[in-house]
Amino acid sequence: MRELSRPATSTQLAHALDLSLGTVSAHLAVLKDGGVVAGARAGRAVIYRLTGRGEALLALLTAEPD
Repeated sequence: MRELSRPATSTQLAHALDLSLGTVSAHLAVLKDGGVVAGARAGRAVIYRLTGRGEALLALLTAEPD
């Protein structure tokens, strides 16, 4: 999810995470179903970004423990 702190395509995410495009696409589908990620078409590409829910979840996951 950290990689989605800035908008990216599935191909960009696959390269950054060193994962296959199919794996990234499957994970993005789950995140979209959960309302954590949204995608917007830009020509032939889909740009993914965190939703408000996704930003809140990322903040919880990366928060320093007390």
